[in-house]
Amino acid sequence: MYQRIDKINALLRQEISSIISQEISDPRVSFTVSVVNVETSRDLGLAKVYVTDIGDLEHKRKALEGLNSTSNFIRRLLRKKTYLLFYSREIIYLFLTQSLFN
Repeated sequence: MYQRIDKINALLRQEISSIISQEISDPRVSFTVSVVNVETSRDLGLAKVYVTDIGDLEHKRKALEGLNSTSNFIRRLLRKKTYLLFYSREIIYLFLTQSLFN
C-alpha cells in the first residue's frame, strides 16, 4: 500500500548506513554500529532509525550520544546524496537489543 514510503525507507537505510561507516569520524560511533531499519512518517517529517551494536550497555549509550550529536551532519549529507523533495526534520535513533533477534 505504501510502496513509495518503503522505497524511501530502504534508500535512507542504505545512505545512513553508508554515512555512518564512511563519513562520521566521531570515536563514539564505531564500526560496530549498524543500521537495521528506518521508518519514516507519511509526511517524511520524522525518521526513526533502528540501529544495533555489539558493545556493552555503556558503549551503546555513548554510540547513541554520538549519533544524536551528528544527526544534523547526517541530514545535511542525506540532502546532498539523495534527491528527495522533503527531508526529515527530526531523526530519532533507537537501539535494538540482541534479545529481539533470538
